[in-house]
This record gives sequence, structure tokens and C-alpha cells, in this order.
Amino acid sequence: MGGNAFAEDNFNTPRMPAEVYYPVRDKLHQVLESHFDLVATPIEAPGKTDFGDIDILVEGRKYDVDSDEVTMEDVYILAHIIGAKATKKQAGSSTINLAVLWTDDLDTIFPESSGPHPRRWMMPAATMNVGQQESVVDLVGDGLTKIQISPTAGDRETKYIQIDVCICPSPHSWSWHLFFHNHGDFWNILGSVIRRFGLTCTNHGLYIRIAELESYNKNLSRLKMTADPGEVLKYLGLDGKRWDRRFASLDEMMDYAATCRFHDPGWGREYDGDKAKDQLKANDRQRVGKRPVFAHWIEVYLPAHRDDVPTSAACKMSREEVIEDAKEFFGHPFARIFDECKEHGLRKMRMEKLWANVKRSLKSMPVEGVEIGYVMKGLKREIVEEGIERQQQSMKQVDETEDSSGRELSVDTVDDALDGDERTRSAEGIDDTEESEESVRGHEELSDVQKAFAEGHFDEVEQWCLRSWKEVGERQKAVDQGKRQSLDAKTTRR
Repeated sequence: MGGNAFAEDNFNTPRMPAEVYYPVRDKLHQVLESHFDLVATPIEAPGKTDFGDIDILVEGRKYDVDSDEVTMEDVYILAHIIGAKATKKQAGSSTINLAVLWTDDLDTIFPESSGPHPRRWMMPAATMNVGQQESVVDLVGDGLTKIQISPTAGDRETKYIQIDVCICPSPHSWSWHLFFHNHGDFWNILGSVIRRFGLTCTNHGLYIRIAELESYNKNLSRLKMTADPGEVLKYLGLDGKRWDRRFASLDEMMDYAATCRFHDPGWGREYDGDKAKDQLKANDRQRVGKRPVFAHWIEVYLPAHRDDVPTSAACKMSREEVIEDAKEFFGHPFARIFDECKEHGLRKMRMEKLWANVKRSLKSMPVEGVEIGYVMKGLKREIVEEGIERQQQSMKQVDETEDSSGRELSVDTVDDALDGDERTRSAEGIDDTEESEESVRGHEELSDVQKAFAEGHFDEVEQWCLRSWKEVGERQKAVDQGKRQSLDAKTTRR
């Protein structure tokens, strides 16, 4: 949080020079290693001479807690371990902000630096803000009070060091978060390179975006490619060995980013100054104003290297070619999942468009209010729910259709098994001879539209809906009334 977590509480947490930051960071690691299996700080950004806070990722508690989630119990334990004078934790967050006194005596800052920590401990009574009232809370032994802590107003003359500890839920999560936060703004830089290829790197992994779904549903359009740091670097064409060391300067880090196989030094060569910024996405334009390192990449580094030779022909690929490239790199399982997710997403998008079109058309007719509700509910029940039931029943009949001699299914027996309407009506004791020709035709039409829906022929479905909405609405109204009458009868009997 850049050292500003306690600013509103009047705690003075100034930026730390390197001679303070590194000894405190290393001592913290030593202390926390007695209480967690994994402890590390992301590799610092190049060129930094001072630091607003100390970020530490931990995993694998060696102390007992009542929940796998990060709770106030963790807050109190960490506060005790490092001798924090103030703590904060946002609801639902796995990161805990702690403030310790700024001093040259590291043993004074971290009094509990040796040996494993017991589950219960003693802390002196602490003064805290609870809502609008200040109260004294006893934090001794079983009197542990699980409340959100807000530190009391600090003394601006006293300096504190802000420490942000993120407790990761698994070794894999710890490894990925460490990777993603290494080298400061590195992923802001590389994100601007790979985004136009449909690639995105987030707190959870490297994703590829399905172009046809992006405008419909941003989350549905994303498919995780991998959350393995080594695989990510290899796929992007980056040197894995060089990644693990801090860069000496911004230009060295940017030289490394420019080795990404998707980086095209000449992209946007025709744009200069403000025109170049106009080609950026809105989020990137904001980053230029807020993130000096990213601004240096856009405004200084890229213009100075526009005539460099690309490291790979991959920088000229289209998004469709990137998809095929990813399928080849990650193999058949990824290719299959990509195709399935794309098909599922497109179907869901078209389904929602179908129902939106039908509802919009109904509103232009003399249909309104409750009646539209009956119609839409009835259409979905008869086409979707009953269609699924019919399909499942037909498949079951296909599975069971084999004569007693054990012969394999013939085309005739399969076709007969799939003729679900006739079999269902017969099983239910419905005499087709008693049905009117109109009723039979209605059954056939509904069967056809259910099949069209299952096969994704939504234009046909929409046409049927706009022809049959009135009858469907009346049937749904009767169904709902029958349910209410049945419920009323049961209530009366009780």
C-alpha cells in the first residue's frame, strides 16, 4: 500500500532508505520463518532507493488457528510475533498491515524472534477504536477478542515502519503471487505488450481471452492457460534464469521485457507523443499518469527502440494465430478445454440474446406486466426444462433398446427409441386417437423447437416463440394456478 495504510490514523510511516529497509526485511524473514513454512519478499523494482513499506508473502502456518481463512486471530498472532504497535485488516482480505517502531535496534522491534510460538499468548490490554467509541480490550489468553482493529491516533513525532504480510492459502498460490509481484511494475509493462494478442496476466495466472465473448462477458471470455511461473516465462519467450535476479536499472528490466516474443518494437511507429498515448487502452493511459516506471516505458523506452529488430515472428501473429499457437504449446487438453469453453460461452450468449429478443418483441405487442411473466416462464419451461427431460428420457431409451437376443442396435431401433413423444404419450396412457389433429401438431412443433434449441438454432426458436406465446402463457398460468391450489389444499388439511 505504499506505506499509507495508517495515514488516516495519524501514524507517521515515512519512506525507508535502503540501509533501513534491507536489514529490517531480512530480520523479518528470519523471525517469520519460525512461524511459517514459506516466507519471501517479491524482488524489488530496479532503481528504487527508498521504500514505503515491506511486503512479505507467507504460507503454511506453524501455529494453530481455528480457520483456514485469514482472520483476526492471525492479526493478533502476527502482531505479537513482530511486536506491532498497530494493525489493520480489511474484511475478506488475506493481507495484514502492521506498524512497528522505527529503531536501529532490531531485537527491540522483534522481541519474539526465536522458537515456535504457542497457540495462546499474552498481550497487554490495547486501546482501540471500535466504531465511534474508543475502548480498552483485554487480549489475554482465552479472552481473545475477534474484532476489526483500528489503531488509536499516533504521535506524528514517532516514526513507524509499515509491514504488509499476505498469508497465502497454498504453496502454489504463494509461488504464483511471488512471481506476479516480482520486479515492481514489470507486469504492467508486459501487459501492454501481450494484451493486443488476447493475453492477460493476473493475480491468478496467465489467461487467453476469447474474442467473440469479450464484449458480452469479460470474465466468461477468459480462460486460464497456466499458473506455473516457469511455463509462463517459457511461453512468452523470456529467460527463466535471468528472472530470478533483481535488475540493476529500469532500462535493464525493459530490455528484458523487450525479449518477449510478442513484443514488436516497431508497433505504433507512425505515432508520436500524444498520438502514441491515444493508441493505449484507457487503463494504460491512467497508468502513464500514475506509474512513473510504466510512463518511462511508454514515453522514453519504446520511442528510443522503435527500430530494434523483433526477437520473434510471433509479434506479427493475429489473435486467431495466437490461439493455435497456444494450443500447440500447451497441448491437447488445453485445446479441448478452449474449444469447449468457447462453444459454451457462445451458446450462453446466444441464449440470452434469444430471450431478450423475445421479451422485447412481446413488449411491442398488447402483452404487459404479469402476462409477460407467465409467457417467459412458460417458454423456458416448455422449451428448456421439458426439452432437457425429453432428451434425457430419449437417451435412456436408446441405452435400453436392445432385444433379448443381444443384437446390436440397428438404425431402425435407434430411430424408434428417439421418437420420444409417441412413447411418452403411450406410457402415460394417452390415446392418440382421442387427440385432435391440432393437438398432435402442437406436440410435434414443440418437439421440433426443443430439438432446435438443443442444436442451437435459436432463430427457429424465436420464430416459434412469437407464434405460440399466447398459448404458452395460458398453459403456464394454469400450471401456476394448479400449484397454488394444491398448496392451499395441503395448508387447509394441516
